[in-house]
Amino acid sequence: PFYVNLMHHLHEDMSDNYYVRAMAMFPNEKFTVFSDDPDWCEQQEIFAKCDISFGDELSDINQMACHKSHIIANSSFSWWAAWLGKHDKQIVIAPKQWFANSEHDKQFIGLPKDWIRI
Repeated sequence: PFYVNLMHHLHEDMSDNYYVRAMAMFPNEKFTVFSDDPDWCEQQEIFAKCDISFGDELSDINQMACHKSHIIANSSFSWWAAWLGKHDKQIVIAPKQWFANSEHDKQFIGLPKDWIRI
């Protein structure tokens, strides 16, 4: 998921660089972007070749969980979608810094060890 409208002091919006680097780990893959502002995502160059979901939260999390791999935002919504979609060959890319304040990250232990943090 790419969050546009859900900003607060604990989490920062993930940079374009994070998504570009993560998508580069899956060459020749077609991506689906899930966001709280799909219209905005549709206008972003980094998502130009991606499908954009215009579903509601329930259909989005169900569809996300069905994907074989995930590039997640620093959100519990995307964390749950990746966790629920767990299968043998799943690859999950997660942000190295989850919180805006790096001190919070030192205490954060909520990502499975096999998820790749970039």
